Amino acid sequence: MTDKLNIDKLDLQIIQHMMGDATISYADLGKKTFLFRGNHTCPD
Repeated sequence: MTDKLNIDKLDLQIIQHMMGDATISYADLGKKTFLFRGNHTCPD
């Protein structure tokens, strides 16, 4: 069985930051990806 992953631009940004620094905190990830500023909308 092969399941396709639903990865969007934000997911890729988070993965890239974590690959660059595996010790990054969730708070810093949010700041770097603007999650805390409400720029990301979740699908219904």
